[in-house]
Order: sequence, then C-alpha cells, then structure tokens
Amino acid sequence: LRVSEIHVSYAARGKGIGTALMDRAVAQAIEEGKSLLALQTLTTKPARRSFEAWGFEVVSTQTDVAFEELTGASGYHLMVREVES
Repeated sequence: LRVSEIHVSYAARGKGIGTALMDRAVAQAIEEGKSLLALQTLTTKPARRSFEAWGFEVVSTQTDVAFEELTGASGYHLMVREVES
C-alpha cells in the first residue's frame, strides 16, 4: 500500500495526529492483505525522522539536478515498512 500524502499543520504537530494517520494506513494495509507500506519524501524534509520512528527504512534515494532546480530538493527517498497482520 502506498501512502501518497500525509500533512499535519504546524499548529497541530506534536499532538499525535500524524501517528493516528499512520496507524490508519497500517490498519488499511492489513485489511487489504498488504505486507508493505511505501512512501516517498523529499531529501530536504525533516519528516524522514518521523517516518523512521514509525518503522520506515530508506530503500533508495533518487537525486536529479533538474529536480533540484525546480524544487530546491536534491531528490527524494523511497521508504518502506513491513506490515504485520
């Protein structure tokens, strides 16, 4: 199952909202019989630390000069997490 977007406003951070959203994604993956969750995050985003705390690991990093010129980020990380039913 791919997590396509997760955003928590600055004012709401630190209140467990991101964790609740990720818990729901895990529950959905289990309901659908999936064994992996996957997501991408920009190399410049501090959210990577949260994803790692939720059990995600970086499996690849893609960088691209043209992407960096457009976004200011050198690339993105592909992160995955195993889901246990």
